[in-house]
Amino acid sequence: EARSQSSGSASHVQVVGKIRRTLPSTPVTNELPAHAAAASDRFDLWRRILTSHGVHRMAEVGVWRGDFAAAMLRDCPEISAYHLIDPWRPLENRNTPLNVPADRFAEAERAANAAVAFAGPRVVVLRGTTREVADRIPDGSLDAVYIDGDHTLRGITVDLIRMLPKLRPDGLVGGDGWDDVAEQGDALDVPEVPAEVGLAAGAFGGGEGGGQIE
Repeated sequence: EARSQSSGSASHVQVVGKIRRTLPSTPVTNELPAHAAAASDRFDLWRRILTSHGVHRMAEVGVWRGDFAAAMLRDCPEISAYHLIDPWRPLENRNTPLNVPADRFAEAERAANAAVAFAGPRVVVLRGTTREVADRIPDGSLDAVYIDGDHTLRGITVDLIRMLPKLRPDGLVGGDGWDDVAEQGDALDVPEVPAEVGLAAGAFGGGEGGGQIE
């Protein structure tokens, strides 16, 4: 449920090794081993990635209580616009651990708003799924997208399809916990996707990561 940020640098190095074997060699992917070795936790790893890539505008899909968003907004002051995308409501046909009753979603939404309140106008709240709200973000306007919402294979794929067009040509896409078997649900019901989406899903299937979609 509530994800811990302190997964340790050893696990980061392991995940980065998987990513480096999957993605083409780019300035960003080449920097990942050093970031992973130096990072104290998942939040610190992402702070290093976002800072080194000059991220100013980004979106997070699947905010829950806002812990990750608050950390990035606090530790990356150069971020001028941070889009929070989360429906904060029970969704039909979602057999996943965090598809909880409405009152728990309401409490999580209040916690998220409180967690990022210090960032003021840097925060853009988009309450809904990516199907519902992604069109409110101009194409090519984001430097990075962090996906940590619906952890089923179908959910990840839909979020990638919706969010990849929002990235600038050399933008970053990453995510968290995508290979947690307990959250995969009905993994066979997956829409047809473009090749670059398959690359992203394969590259980030191992948990925390970061990379560049060509």
